[in-house]
Amino acid sequence: IAATAQDALRDAVNEQQRQSEAADGTDTDAEAPLLLTEAELDELVAPVALYPDALLAQVLVAATYPLQIVEAERFLKESESMSDADLGTELEGKTWDPSVLVLASGFPTVVQRMSDDLEWTDRLGHAMLGQDDDVLAAVQRKRAEAKEMGYLTDNAAQTVATDDTGDISIAPADPKVVYVPTYDPQTVYTTRPTAQPYV
Repeated sequence: IAATAQDALRDAVNEQQRQSEAADGTDTDAEAPLLLTEAELDELVAPVALYPDALLAQVLVAATYPLQIVEAERFLKESESMSDADLGTELEGKTWDPSVLVLASGFPTVVQRMSDDLEWTDRLGHAMLGQDDDVLAAVQRKRAEAKEMGYLTDNAAQTVATDDTGDISIAPADPKVVYVPTYDPQTVYTTRPTAQPYV
């Protein structure tokens, strides 16, 4: 039986959380922060809801480690002159959560964005710790809005699929290359594009 898109995203997040707990020996469900409303969650996930599922799962879990995100961003700045091989060796010695290591090794712009907007990262992390199912539901709502507006389509970078339940999954067109989409969260969910978008 094929899993729904939401199930697949949930599985990716669960797997990342399991790796995180195994790496640091802690339970990421330990905190019980205040719950956010649907509208607050929608606004919170809007900047990343259109990321490919595999990348989004890393971001959602890494957000529960905001201090490590800051450390990773500083490390990447200090390591700009390193070769990829040397950078990889240095990262192997870091004890950060696996999700943070993945982002630091392949998605420095994502790490920088999360570090630059630490308040947003912290709020996202607390939401993941307290109401992760609601966060994933918010992602689906925003994806549906973007698709309705005409922004979430197959292109050279990604493939978009909708399952029988209406849940939307996003995967790289080339499994070896994961693009980080850039879009304006203020317009992509509310305003139809005047030309064919490239998200």
